[in-house]
Amino acid sequence: MAKLPVRTDGKETLNRILDNAKRLFAANGFRGVSIPMVARLAGIRTPSFYHYFSDKISLYKEIVEHALEDFRNYIERPLPQDLEGFLRSFMDNYLGFMLDFPEDFRILKEACHFSESILESVNKLIHSILDRLPIPGVEEMNSKILELFIISPVRWIGTHKSLRPDYRFDKLALVNDLLDFALHGFDPGSHRPSNEAFEVSFQPMILEMKSTRAALMEAAESLFGTQGFHDTYISDITRNAGVASGTFYVHFKDKRAILEELIAATSRGLRHTVATVIANFSDRRDAEIAGFKANLEYFRVHKNMCDIVNETEFIYPEIWKDYYDRIQNSWIRAIKKAFQDNQMRPFDPSRLSLFLMGIGHYLTEDLVVHGNGSSEDFASSLRDLSRFLYKGLNSAIRM
Repeated sequence: MAKLPVRTDGKETLNRILDNAKRLFAANGFRGVSIPMVARLAGIRTPSFYHYFSDKISLYKEIVEHALEDFRNYIERPLPQDLEGFLRSFMDNYLGFMLDFPEDFRILKEACHFSESILESVNKLIHSILDRLPIPGVEEMNSKILELFIISPVRWIGTHKSLRPDYRFDKLALVNDLLDFALHGFDPGSHRPSNEAFEVSFQPMILEMKSTRAALMEAAESLFGTQGFHDTYISDITRNAGVASGTFYVHFKDKRAILEELIAATSRGLRHTVATVIANFSDRRDAEIAGFKANLEYFRVHKNMCDIVNETEFIYPEIWKDYYDRIQNSWIRAIKKAFQDNQMRPFDPSRLSLFLMGIGHYLTEDLVVHGNGSSEDFASSLRDLSRFLYKGLNSAIRM
């Protein structure tokens, strides 16, 4: 909690600190912000900062609390009692928060990833609302998967928008598409998923010989994933890899260069793994499930890369955008073909790809990053998810 000043000029300074710190945390993430950076933007000397906050963590906690309160004010607005009205208003509220408070959204997004208590607070708030969904038998459903199916597409749109200022959309049309997807899914018929789609497994490639470059990358993946990019030094990487300090610069220009190579290698490995798996399925509906399973299995082996990719969003957003743009572009091509083959209901291909990317992203966070799930857990969750993906929430009402 901030030390509340009594004088008017002190209150104005406190507000400048909070406003500028919020901008910095939203743009650079917690680890990318220092107290001198905040003080400089607020127009004060660094020692003066400590008249208001004891350290960076106390400042960050206050800003996160403000963001959480703004989110609560939006998300707890009254909702209609019919399913379509309930979902429409909920999505409109959620999207409205992300559009009206983009900095708060980004700060909460990062805080949820690195703080279990904030994640729990956000999830508890969302659960308290979606627990009131006007669906018969909702209490018997897998609540985590139900919430993930509804929320992930909206969240991902917010993330996409927050990093691409030129991304424009008609809010009403977007909410209509989100609602259509949530209520009806993407299956135009009555397709039954192939059991093989849930049984996909991934075996990591075993290298008989390791090069020095590979050892450095393995060390960087481990350290960036556990300590974070900012708190890892090149000397940590070389020590972990068991090589001399100067050897690093034979292979990489700097710390960013090895991060870029890690992200690029992950992108290649993931896309190759998913493409190899889904090539076994002629129906895109089965391929979607198999692709989600392959994604989960891949990151179960490369769990640290989940944290690394997420941190990259805040330190080098251009690298993060390139990583996801490559994924989205291939997804859009597959969706367009599925439309032609009558294997998916018609949506805007770009939007549907974002909806599905969001589900894949947050499914991986829930089952891999926070859940330490097994292959059996993945298959069970995907079976529950497939019901919603194919036919939406209306099918849950009819069952």
